[in-house]
This record gives sequence, structure tokens and C-alpha cells, in this order.
Amino acid sequence: MPNGFEITSMSMEVNDDFKAAFSDPRRQHFLGVIRYFTKYLVLLVRSFFPILAGLAISDGLRQYAEVIGWGIFTLVVVAAIVEYWRFRFHVENRTIIIQKGLLEQETITIPFDRIQALHLEQAPWQRFVGLTGLKIDTAGTSGSEVDLQALKIDEANVLRDGIMSAREESVTSSSENEPESKLLVHLSLNALLKVGVTQDHFRNGFLAFGAVIALYEPLKSWIDVWLSAVPEMVWSVLSWTWFLFIPLGVFLFLIVSFTISIVGAFLKYFNLRAALHAQEISLRAGLLRRFEYRIPLTKIQILEWKSNLLRRSLHIETLRIFQASAQESDASGKGLAISVPGISQKSSSKLVTAVFHDQTYDVKAEQIQPDSYLFYRLLITRILSGSVLSFAFASGWGQLFMIGLVLLWAFWSSRKIFENHWLRVTPDLCQLHSGWLRKKRTLFSFYQLQRVVFYQNAVMRKRGVAHITFATSAGNRTFKYLNETDASRLYDWSLAQIEQSDLEWM
Repeated sequence: MPNGFEITSMSMEVNDDFKAAFSDPRRQHFLGVIRYFTKYLVLLVRSFFPILAGLAISDGLRQYAEVIGWGIFTLVVVAAIVEYWRFRFHVENRTIIIQKGLLEQETITIPFDRIQALHLEQAPWQRFVGLTGLKIDTAGTSGSEVDLQALKIDEANVLRDGIMSAREESVTSSSENEPESKLLVHLSLNALLKVGVTQDHFRNGFLAFGAVIALYEPLKSWIDVWLSAVPEMVWSVLSWTWFLFIPLGVFLFLIVSFTISIVGAFLKYFNLRAALHAQEISLRAGLLRRFEYRIPLTKIQILEWKSNLLRRSLHIETLRIFQASAQESDASGKGLAISVPGISQKSSSKLVTAVFHDQTYDVKAEQIQPDSYLFYRLLITRILSGSVLSFAFASGWGQLFMIGLVLLWAFWSSRKIFENHWLRVTPDLCQLHSGWLRKKRTLFSFYQLQRVVFYQNAVMRKRGVAHITFATSAGNRTFKYLNETDASRLYDWSLAQIEQSDLEWM
């Protein structure tokens, strides 16, 4: 089976194959019906979940379960076949044209120069039959504009490389063996273990705990049968010694959480390779579900790094690369993004230089701290929330001791958060920094901003502070509780950069 996730170089032969293969309207491979089947099945389950719940608990409805089940299955199969048959695509005059629709026919025309990125994704069933999926992202949607789920691997490579070559209007090479390619991250087994160790173990543990609770009800009858076989003497002993098992339960919770984090990292980031090329960044990884992303450097809007104590001790961070998305995503501040775990500071510097090569980053930098109002707000919030713990003590001395601890913790943590909340500005770039134990820093250029919002309510106006929101096509980033003078200066400078810059913003 050919490997669809090898980054190939573009040639005139491939370009000719691209024009010949996709000039006429065509369908995907017939096995694409599987994808449509699962899509409609999930949609029906979500839409009619109350009815399905009624089938499970109502004797009156349960007798019709088989009829309803076969009816849903038939409906889903017919819908999947019809959508597969009505889905066609072809390439014409530097555009890709898609015709699709279940009941109504829809035609989508996407110029190549509006395409943000092309992603290859390969689920286990696709790998088994030699197919792959191709997603095409544009700036006009919050997700993928086109999702081709059943292309032969060679066809997907030709289509992807042909679009990218035609979009750039030149024959470019993306091979990692070329001199201009720079390897940013390669997760060996040792590096992958570091990434797994630095995941959010508590989050994964609580998700697993929630899954166990959700599965208890369907398996309740089997569990009850198993528990009924336990001798009464054992239950009597447990009723008196249950508290001794609390440390064991906590230990098992930590072990399960840690195991899930390690296994999840291996499944998602196995053999991850992120490389920087002359005009794009590529990322490929995955054990069961494999993926490959290739994003042009000119389409990148925001770079964002996240780290925790463990990652910083191992000198690695997780980088998120945001590209343009729909306008409606601005409200949430989220855009289309890919994650690059385990990246070093040196590799991050290479990427920053490549993405923002026309802008200055290390000269004339000014670091702006928030107003002290933020510190007092954090302090008061922590004192009020922490003081609730004092009611757990019956004695007055115990309450005083807890209040003292709360005051020390509130002052220390508020000071740390305040000191690590700052904004760094150069004439061209802006970097936001936040967090203390979990740090986050965000980098973007002024000229790519779509708008800047200066916000004050009545209380903030009286205190002389304001929020600044930077809106890009990849989402919003807000810096809160700036001194009003600094906020005004930053607001005016951002607008001036937007108006005066003649660089292409996307």
C-alpha cells in the first residue's frame, strides 16, 4: 500500500496529472458511503435521543424497538447512498467546484487563493482499504469547507499538491530532504514519553471517572450479580475499614490518569514530525488515525505557546498555530488551529522568524503591565472564595488558622499571577503573556488585525482601567485591566498600523 503521508515534491508531471485527473466532474470512491452512513447515524441518535431513552425504559415502546431500529437503519443507508451519488467535484480555472446535497443541490466554488490549508486524515478503516480523507479549509468557514472522505491515496496527493502549486503560482518543493527545510519537532519514543508525562492527568482521570459512571447503569444488572457473590463477612469488614482504602483509591486514580495520558499521547502524536519549509509548515503524526497538515506561512495569523511546570522543567512547550477562520468564530476567540507538542525554544524562534520575517521582534520592545486594579481584584476574589473553607472548622482557633492560611495564599498567588500578566509590544508585533503555573503567550502582528476594541464599563472608567481586544481572522485575544493611558496608546497605535501597512494580511 502506498504511503499517503510522505511529503512529496511538486513537479510538472504531477501538475499535468492534476489537470487531467480532476478536470471532469467525478465522485469519490464508493466506500465513502461508510462515512456518510456514520454521519447520519450519529445525527439521528443525537436528534432523537429522548425517543431512544424512552425505548430503553418504557415497556410500551420497547416492543417497537426492532421496527424502529430497522426503519432508522434503512433511512440512514438510503440517505448515505443518495448523498454519495449527488456529491461530485472537479477543478476548473484555478478553482475547485463541488456539487452536493441530499434533498437540494448545492454548488460551491472555491478559488485556490482562498484556500487556507489542506489536511490529509486517515482513519483506521481508510488505511485498511487504501483510502484517505482530504479536508479543505478556507477563511469563509469555521470548519472545513470541503471534506472528501474517500479518495485513493495517490489521487489525494495529486489533488492536494496540484492545488497548492497552482495557488502559489509557482512550482515549489516541500520535501524534508531539501536544504531549506528545517525540522522543528520529531517525537521519538523518548520525546513522546515526555509529552505524555506533561499532559493534564487530572482532566483525563476525571473524564475516565465520568465514563465509568455513565457505563454503570447499562451494566448495573451484571455488576449486581457479581457483587451478590461477595460473602457477607467481606461487606462487614469493608463497612468498618472503608476509610483505609481512600489512599489506595487516590493512588489508583493517579495511575489510571497517568496511563490514559501516556496512551493518548502515543495514539495521537506517534511519530510526529513538524517541519518548516520555504513557504509552509507541515505536520504529520498519528498511530491509528493518521493526519497530515500543510499550512502556508502567509496564512498563519497567531502563534500561541502553552506550558506547565513539567513542560518547563523539560524545556518544551505546546505550540498552537492559528489560521484564518469564519467571522462568527470571533465571538469565541477561536480559530482553525493545529497543535505541535514538545517544541523547543530554539525551534519556536525559527518559526517566529519565518512567519514574521518582515517584522521586528527584538528591537524597541516595550513591556506593559496591567493596572494594580487587577491585583486587588484577584486578591479580594481569592480571599472571599478561600474563606469559605474556614467554616469546616468548629473551633474558633481552627477558623482563625484557616483564615490566616487563606490570606497568605491569596496574597502570594495574586502577586504571582499579576507579575506574569504582561504585554510586550514592538513596532510590528504584539505578545500577550498570562498565567503563572500554567503559562500562555500569544504572538501576532499588528497589520493583520481586523479591528481593535477599547472597552470600559462605568466601574472601570471610574478606576481608570480598560480592556483591549485584538480581533484577527483567527479569533480574538483580550488583554484586561490596562491603565487607561496605556490602553489608549495601544489602541491608537494598533489602528495606525492597520491603516498604514501595505503588507498582505492573509
